[in-house]
Amino acid sequence: MTRALLPVLLFALLSATTLHAQEAATFIADDGGVTTIVGEYFPSTPSFRDAGSQPVVFMGDISNIFVDGAFDFSTENLNLDSPQALAFTQGDIRTEPIQYTLPLPINPGGVLTDVDNDSNADPGVGVYTINFTFNGIGSPFVDAREYIAYSSITYSRDFATLYQINGGKMLVFAPADGQGFSSGFGADGELFTVDDPIVTL
Repeated sequence: MTRALLPVLLFALLSATTLHAQEAATFIADDGGVTTIVGEYFPSTPSFRDAGSQPVVFMGDISNIFVDGAFDFSTENLNLDSPQALAFTQGDIRTEPIQYTLPLPINPGGVLTDVDNDSNADPGVGVYTINFTFNGIGSPFVDAREYIAYSSITYSRDFATLYQINGGKMLVFAPADGQGFSSGFGADGELFTVDDPIVTL
């Protein structure tokens, strides 16, 4: 089985179109899935650079987004019972960006959710974000006593859609072929609802 951890970019200004049939997702130079993610973090708030001395970049399961009322101000939609994949970091955040390299696990663990909005029961997909924080307590893994400083997705601050995803990037793990996933926002402007356009991974 090839590695099927795929990056998905969400466009907040995507046109509201409903597709009733799943189309195959389009990937550029797809050779079996992404194996490594390389990037950098450089907080724009100067005082934040003094918030800690041990920066941590990790991939976390955000399956709590599918649980009503599960959003937490500190850990957002992170499922703390799922594994977290740590990145290798380089640099001094007080003077330069933190560069990171994240080797992706073949199977990242976490909760699989069927989000294709059809009537069939499917294995589903795992949904993850790349997050930045400082190690505050104990191990470098984030627990309920800690917080996420920056996430690769953004949340709405409007009252009607408060704390719903409105943009950013996420990773999707599809352990089986033919899994459907939202390719954007439907007419209701919300993600993971019945009017989302769906593509097949």
